[in-house]
Amino acid sequence: MPSRAGRALLAAGLAAVVAALAAVGAVAWFRVERLPAPRPPTPPELRAAAWRAAGLVPSGTADERLAAGRAALRADLPARDAEALRQYMEALALDPSSPAALGGWLTAFAATSGELPDGDELREAHRLASWALPLHPASPELLAGWARLLLLAPGERNAAEALGAARQAVAAGGGADALLAESRALLPSDPRGAAAA
Repeated sequence: MPSRAGRALLAAGLAAVVAALAAVGAVAWFRVERLPAPRPPTPPELRAAAWRAAGLVPSGTADERLAAGRAALRADLPARDAEALRQYMEALALDPSSPAALGGWLTAFAATSGELPDGDELREAHRLASWALPLHPASPELLAGWARLLLLAPGERNAAEALGAARQAVAAGGGADALLAESRALLPSDPRGAAAA
């Protein structure tokens, strides 16, 4: 049995260990308390999660999917539009922050929607575009996709806004998608201008 001095030394050592652990615990508690709250998911992140929950399993990288989507749209064949839509869905699922992926998805959505787009999907596409455009106002892909999306709902106001967005996309260096959006926006009011664009 330890002596009285030994017990006092042991008690002092235990007290020091307890005090040190309490100090570490207090520091950890205050740091955890001050961590910022997690940010809510963005609309594209929510959309990507819904696609994944519905069975989408993207492969490769977002850049690979973007390139495949662009190639499918560039073919300008209705049969390839569905492939483009799938490629852009995968690109957006892999990188929900990509304005190019979202713009490509909007363009492919418009290309595959036909005369009567699904109302829920159209509203979702508008919601995603409305969220992304203020963040990426100079993205040619996003502007071209927005123009194509606006043209799904006929009307002078939509046509004028679509033409403005398409012209911004062309000015920002947009490629064939931007030129096609501009042509489609011009077609009802200026068929010759549409052919020249």
